[in-house]
Amino acid sequence: MYKSDIDNERTTKMPAPQEWSPAFSVGNPILDEQHRKLLAICKGLVLCGELRGAERVSRFHELLDEIARFAREHFKTEENILANVGYSDLEEQKREHLEFEERFTEILCDASTGTIDIPEISRFVSDWWLNHIQIADMRYKETLSRLP
Repeated sequence: MYKSDIDNERTTKMPAPQEWSPAFSVGNPILDEQHRKLLAICKGLVLCGELRGAERVSRFHELLDEIARFAREHFKTEENILANVGYSDLEEQKREHLEFEERFTEILCDASTGTIDIPEISRFVSDWWLNHIQIADMRYKETLSRLP
C-alpha cells in the first residue's frame, strides 16, 4: 500500500458519488450515454474509498485506466459531432478537453510512481466531469436541439 494512501484513509473524506440525472442530458443519445458511463466510472473511483489495502489501490488504478481510455473516446466522439453541426465554440471545447487530458496525464504519472491520493484524485475527476457536463457541454445543447 502507498504511504499517501494509508494517510488519506484516515484523514481525507471521499467526495459523494454523483448519479446521472436527466438534467445532465445534452439532447444527443450517444453523448448522453457516454456521460452516464463517465459518471459511473467516477462513482467507482469514489466507492474505492470503501475498500482497503491492496484491493483499494488495484481497483483505483483500473478505474484510472478506464477513465483515460474512455475520456479519449468520448472527447473524439463529442468533437466530431460538434464539428459536423458547425458548433461555434468547438475550439473552446477542445481546449477544455486538452486541459483535462494534460492534468489527468500528470495524475497517471504520479499514480504510476506511487504518489496517489485517492480521495483528492476522485474529487478532481468527479468534479471536473460533473462541471464539464453541466457547464461546457450544456453550451452546445441548443445547437444540437436544432438538428432534424
